Amino acid sequence: MQSLHKIKLSLLLEQKKPTHEYNEACKPGNLVFGIHTAIGGRLCVVGGGLPVKVDGEVVGGIGLSSGTPQQDMDCAQAGIDHFLSQI
Repeated sequence: MQSLHKIKLSLLLEQKKPTHEYNEACKPGNLVFGIHTAIGGRLCVVGGGLPVKVDGEVVGGIGLSSGTPQQDMDCAQAGIDHFLSQI
């Protein structure tokens, strides 16, 4: 199985959305509850995967997984902010 940060990155590059945006839809009682486990771990609903956008267009992404979801999102955003400050 792929490591979590790679799953986060591949999902956000495919869908161009942060991984945490999928979390609510996958909770018990919601329409797609359980899909993240039903498709072999290819969908990550935990924060830490963020798209990198330049002029509104997704040009890349960053996927982190070693802290809490909020820590991963904060570190990913810091990396994006630094990258964007250099271009």
